[in-house]
Amino acid sequence: MAFITLDDAAWERQRTRVLLAGPPNTGKTTSFRTFPYTPENKLHALLYPGEKGGASVPRDPGIKAYVWEHDPIKAVASSSVVSQVFIRTREIISGKHGPCQTFAGDGLHKFISFILDDVTGGAFFDGEDFEARLYGKAYNVFLDYLNEVILSPIPYAVFTCWDASEADRAKKPGEKASDVPSHTYPDLPGRLAKLIIGEFAVVVNAQVRTSLDPKKPSEFLWQLRRDDTIWGCGVKGPMEITSKLPKHCPQDWRILERLLRGEG
Repeated sequence: MAFITLDDAAWERQRTRVLLAGPPNTGKTTSFRTFPYTPENKLHALLYPGEKGGASVPRDPGIKAYVWEHDPIKAVASSSVVSQVFIRTREIISGKHGPCQTFAGDGLHKFISFILDDVTGGAFFDGEDFEARLYGKAYNVFLDYLNEVILSPIPYAVFTCWDASEADRAKKPGEKASDVPSHTYPDLPGRLAKLIIGEFAVVVNAQVRTSLDPKKPSEFLWQLRRDDTIWGCGVKGPMEITSKLPKHCPQDWRILERLLRGEG
């Protein structure tokens, strides 16, 4: 453990840690195909237990995907699930399953649920009360996991999670819930929804714009800058670059990477 000089290689690695947040069916998993990989130096996509987006993983010889499977009749302890996620992730980033150009973790919101259930001794999934301090323990396990990937030498790391709305204030008498202003963050419990924004250099919100013209295809976009309602996005970098970023760009890492280098 020691300080290192932030040289060009270390700076580049910071910039290639990406979180894709957004509602279901907005292109998050499909956009994995735009991240770097080759048939020899693959993109390894780990779908966290409970994640049902396997059909969205691009079928490509350069993409190797891992899907959780267990006998639904046999109970599986959450501690075992969490342990298996750590083990498989370490195997991927260590090269046990072949060279890895990009690590892709799909469905972080599902993984934190298993961590919470583990640290609460099963109370979380059973809907039982548990001590609030256990949230902090779960956050630490989750962030330790993220750091194992983020601080690894893997050139690119991308994760997905759903987003969710959070009310700006309590509902006033006579108001409907829809009348209360709200903002959107990644769909993670408590403080973790905000904490995770600081863990990544690039956090985008995935969106789909559907044209009124049925002959025109829908646009799949990433929102790069927060606004009055979408708070869970943002890009770290030199001000001379981030200040010129557009609010939206196509869901294509190759395009966004050029923008982050000031080449857009």
